[in-house]
Amino acid sequence: MTHYDGGVAVSRRSDLDVLKNFSKELEQRHISKYFSEKTIEGSDDKVVFQSAWKNGVWHCVEPLSFDLAAPESIKAKARMYLGQMTSVADTPEKVKLYVVLGAPSDPLLRPAYEHAVQIVKKVSASFDQEIYAESEVGKLASNLQQQIADHNH
Repeated sequence: MTHYDGGVAVSRRSDLDVLKNFSKELEQRHISKYFSEKTIEGSDDKVVFQSAWKNGVWHCVEPLSFDLAAPESIKAKARMYLGQMTSVADTPEKVKLYVVLGAPSDPLLRPAYEHAVQIVKKVSASFDQEIYAESEVGKLASNLQQQIADHNH
């Protein structure tokens, strides 16, 4: 028996999994047709959002799954998001971010996740940003549904 035997395979949720949960909410509310891919460009970089809509401001949804295996990986992913968004902060477009955070499935990684949330919050220095837990995608979809309804009337 090797040290690799007997381990339990852990299924981890990806950013795409988090986005799929949000997209299901949009479909149930019949507003998915308003959302499309959007690239935000700054002078140094660009960031592609898979789910965005515009009503004078680009409303961009960013799924971030922190369902990773190690505390350092969780913090590194948060730092990467902060860096990406900082690199496009000089975009001439008006942008509002909605970040949907997937927590780690391992409760022992909760402290690293809490640190990651604090890092993600630093993006608010550059962009108007709202942060939602993955369990709150219904609330986010409802808020966006109301904004779409207000914009269309």
